[in-house]
Amino acid sequence: KTMDGTSNLIKSRRLKVAVFPEGTRNHDGSMLPFKKGAFHLAVEGQVPIVPVVVSSYDNFYSRNERRFNEGKVIVQILPEIKTAG
Repeated sequence: KTMDGTSNLIKSRRLKVAVFPEGTRNHDGSMLPFKKGAFHLAVEGQVPIVPVVVSSYDNFYSRNERRFNEGKVIVQILPEIKTAG
């Protein structure tokens, strides 16, 4: 019920939702398996998925101090994936 209500709200209000499909950060730099919730929301709401790739921040994040220092992040927006149909 919650997922259905959320997908209807996203579609009716034309909301943009950012979801990290892995569900968490991975500290060793490798990709974790994707969770299915975000994709389920998009398919149920018949809204496109716009993949966004964010570069690593390892070179300016201090794990010991748990804080970011000055650095640059590269963000790449990929073509949308249609879910309607």
